[in-house]
Amino acid sequence: MTDLLARLQGALGDRYRVEREFGGGGMSRVFVADERGLGRQVVVKVLPPELGAAVSVDRFRQEIRLAASLQHPHVVPVLTAGEGGGLLYYTMPLIEGETLRARLARGGPLPIPDALRILGNVLDALAYAHRHQIVHRDIKPENVLLTGDHALVTDFGVAKALTQATGGASLTSAGIALGTPAYMAPEQVAADPQIDHRSDIYAAGVLGYEMLAGRPPFAGESPQRVLAAHVTSRPDSLARLRPEVPPALAAAVMRCLEKDPADRWQSADELRRALEGMRTTGQAGSTWRGQPARWLGGRTAAMIIAAVAVVLIGGWAALRLRSAGPGSPTLVAVLPFSVRGGPDFAYLGDGMVNLLSTSLDGAGDLRAVDPHAVLSAAQRRGGGTGAGGGALDPVGAATVAARLGAGLYVLGDVVEAGGRVRIGASVYDRERGGAALASGTVEGGGGELFSLVDGLATQLLAEVPRGPSARVTRVASVTTSSLAAYKAYLDGEAAFRAGRADSAVTAFQRAIALDTAFALAYYRLSVAAEWATRAPLASEAAEQAVRHSGRLADHDRLLLRALLATRRGASLEAEGLYRGILGTYPDDIEAWIQLGEVQFHYGPLLGRAIAESRPAWERVLYFDPGVVTPMVHLARVAAMEGRRQDVDSLVGAIHALSPASDRDLEMRALRAYATGDVAAQQRVLADLGRAGDAALTLPLWDVAVFVGDLAGADALARLLTERTRSTEAQALGYLDLAYLALARGRLAEARVELAHAAEVDSVRALEYGTLLELAPIVAAPRATLEAAQRALERLHVSAIPATTQLTVFFSAHDGFHGLLRAYLLGLISARLGDAATAGRYAATLAQETGPPTAAALPRDLGLEIRAEVARREGARARALALLRQTTGETWYEYHFNSPMFSQSRARYVRAELEAAEGDARRAIALFSGFEGFSAYDLIYAGPAHLRRGALYERLGDRPAAAVHYARFVQLFQDCDPEFRSLVDSARAGLARVGTTN
Repeated sequence: MTDLLARLQGALGDRYRVEREFGGGGMSRVFVADERGLGRQVVVKVLPPELGAAVSVDRFRQEIRLAASLQHPHVVPVLTAGEGGGLLYYTMPLIEGETLRARLARGGPLPIPDALRILGNVLDALAYAHRHQIVHRDIKPENVLLTGDHALVTDFGVAKALTQATGGASLTSAGIALGTPAYMAPEQVAADPQIDHRSDIYAAGVLGYEMLAGRPPFAGESPQRVLAAHVTSRPDSLARLRPEVPPALAAAVMRCLEKDPADRWQSADELRRALEGMRTTGQAGSTWRGQPARWLGGRTAAMIIAAVAVVLIGGWAALRLRSAGPGSPTLVAVLPFSVRGGPDFAYLGDGMVNLLSTSLDGAGDLRAVDPHAVLSAAQRRGGGTGAGGGALDPVGAATVAARLGAGLYVLGDVVEAGGRVRIGASVYDRERGGAALASGTVEGGGGELFSLVDGLATQLLAEVPRGPSARVTRVASVTTSSLAAYKAYLDGEAAFRAGRADSAVTAFQRAIALDTAFALAYYRLSVAAEWATRAPLASEAAEQAVRHSGRLADHDRLLLRALLATRRGASLEAEGLYRGILGTYPDDIEAWIQLGEVQFHYGPLLGRAIAESRPAWERVLYFDPGVVTPMVHLARVAAMEGRRQDVDSLVGAIHALSPASDRDLEMRALRAYATGDVAAQQRVLADLGRAGDAALTLPLWDVAVFVGDLAGADALARLLTERTRSTEAQALGYLDLAYLALARGRLAEARVELAHAAEVDSVRALEYGTLLELAPIVAAPRATLEAAQRALERLHVSAIPATTQLTVFFSAHDGFHGLLRAYLLGLISARLGDAATAGRYAATLAQETGPPTAAALPRDLGLEIRAEVARREGARARALALLRQTTGETWYEYHFNSPMFSQSRARYVRAELEAAEGDARRAIALFSGFEGFSAYDLIYAGPAHLRRGALYERLGDRPAAAVHYARFVQLFQDCDPEFRSLVDSARAGLARVGTTN
């Protein structure tokens, strides 16, 4: 018998005989005991012995007695409570069954009827307890017991009993935390003393969300991050995570999760009745739509910026200040310096933030806050040259450091006279009321800046020891030895932050011209070029960054490694690397941006909604509300989710922040078509008609993919076909028109547009046209395939000129024509029944190695050819096994611009095969990957909706089936006669399952 068990038996006396330990129960230990007098088994929960010194036993018993008064079918009652041998305990009946946590761990998301039933039982228990003025405060799956068809809530009143029994003492000081991070309402996180029953409603919403989605709304690598998310982040939409959840049910659960208690359901009874209505009607319906999205909706551009600054920053900062207390003693914020001297040195006000942060970061256990986050926070306090200010006053400096969670901060000045520079700085300890811990001063010629910074850092660290491994990172060795190059680099950073990617590219190229080994400039050039859709330049710059990576700081080498994984298309690896970086550097704006890029652009290929990237973008805006990149992505997410007001507000904010942004015209187009503003659409068309060829590409993509307005995208594509434009632009316009036509079931129109494309660019028309004819939804005549085969066999790949346009929208196939020729000829051979020839092309591709950005592509294409041969031979299982071996690992910049790179045909065929083999869920996930991604993939979006409708109908989910049948009918309403039977099939399906209205 263990010591604790023996102590417990002694405390219980002869009334109970302790049999065994049952398992963990949060903060308590749980035992099973035999109650001898009544011959029944009970559960004994024992609180940690260290609570004995902090808790008033009489008060604990009094509060438990109130909880014991609860008698309800869905409440596990408290039987007794007591103290003995320094142990606090209480007893409850032993319920046969399992916890909801065990059910979730065993099977993942619950069937919707089961989730409705369990949540209804929990709410019934909560409503009863709330009527008796008892708030649970710790609703979670571990505290919900499942027995038969019933759910019972346990541990009512325990959290309050412990809180009241401390008599005001801190349980935290005893090592005890009340509440569970994943289920705590924002007001619990904030330690609001006025917590009421609505915190239970929030927790019930988390419970419902987890039952339906298979995971709670917020998760993280530490409890602190989870707590922060409850205060600052919006949960991913249930409709995106599990589309079959009825809209009203999803809305009801999401309403529980509102940050402000006043915006939630106001009583458990109210919510329970709403859910009961859903159960009795057999579906949730769509008449109750809940509260509108609240993040940024319905505000003017000025109000949007204020909302970002106040809600995202203020709410998160308040949490950080409450939870972090004095701030991390190993985290230092280098704040803007004051500068006195000639204008050539003014840049050092902000520049010293970058330079000294680089020098101090990694000295022993010291870590510097991301300079971009520091500058943004400082500018909001009126400091920094970027805001027309200078050094912060002591109060402002301490406030900024507190907001950033830094326990240490640095203030300093730069004085220039006669070409000589004196730099002074001091390190302050926020925990000690801003006391100076260390000071240093260096002086030298203007050309010695980097060595001066290194000397200053050495002096500061000498007085703020960080352990025996502390060392200065030599800024001259990890940045550049050229002041002119460094100035150009800072110009590039400022331009990129404002959304002027082309200007950033120019500035970084200027920095590199001045210092050809400037590794950090190469890295940032690669990122800026990617944003400018200049894929070849982005790849070349990344290669140079690798070549000179010895001049990168350790932190930047980690970022480069993650970027290279992104460029390879290894999205899960990249996501893991960025999360690892953020575990060490949670304020790293660049890592948050790149994590958002990975989730946004690769998510659809993994069956994940682009909205999953939202928390990353919002985290960027917390640290720096002036960055355009996250706003662009959030506007696209809002457009895809149909949140018109949010699109309008975000686009207004982008324009207000950076009217000269490269994305201004693109965002205006997104807003015009997302909001249905016909007059604005005409103005955008007029402006784009006067713009260059490249300016049309992103608006067209946005309107087709994120707004889903194929007619609007058609109008934009026709601007590219005007005779005044380059032949490359005309060809792209006609090709886009062809794919947009087939996306609406208009194959004859698509073939006409392909013929127009062939008049201006026969090679691209042959490649994209053959890919279209080979789509499994197209019954291409044998003669058409044979003609394409002959044309491809005559094609001399070496004679095909590279495109003159810089953007990847035009140049996607450059350097890949040979691979594409073999792929198309292999597929044609398979379709024509020539398995031997198809096999030879597949073998050829298997021997090829693609560039780093598409290394797996040749092998994947070869596997697809072999799968097509197997499928034609009726070997369905073998075809599926081959397609499951494909990786799809190609850089997303190429995915968007060719169905060869996105492998949309292979993905669609695999989805069909998964459905045929009986795996409906996997098929549904694959069929969901043709929207929110590439305009070329949209040719499969309609048929994928039809197939999802049939699969959901087979699974018995009538509301979801109706949604997808209706969407297919909408897309194909004006289709060619050969597709009319599919429309009739969808309408028949709608008649069987009922409409969505």
